[in-house]
Amino acid sequence: MFRSRAALRDGQRLEAWLYRIARTTLIDFYRRQRPGAELPANLAAETAEPADEVTAAMTRSLKIFLEELPEAYREPVRLAEFEGLPLAKIALRLGISLTAVKSRVRRGRGMLEKKLQDCCRLEFDRLGKIIGYERRRKLCCE
Repeated sequence: MFRSRAALRDGQRLEAWLYRIARTTLIDFYRRQRPGAELPANLAAETAEPADEVTAAMTRSLKIFLEELPEAYREPVRLAEFEGLPLAKIALRLGISLTAVKSRVRRGRGMLEKKLQDCCRLEFDRLGKIIGYERRRKLCCE
């Protein structure tokens, strides 16, 4: 703090400035303490495989649930999610307005999400990606 005292622009904010320095110092300390040992090979393999299984199971379930959607929502969602088309191109292909496509895709995604959550209890990572699931009914999420 003593070395950086010239960086303090507003004496009224001394407390906030001190907290900021303390926070940065703690972050630097823990960054330097980063573990150097690599994970065992069998542990790394365990984490990569279930994610692929979860993704495959969710994709299969979503394709089944997609077929259950009303036609008005089914085609826009299929084009957006499974073919990766931009919404503007979907509007041109289906001959409807961009606003209608946005609405149908949003509502269709909501319907799919509801069906998936009714079928399975989902587990997410901190970024919102599905990393695990537990079936609530026997014939779903397969």
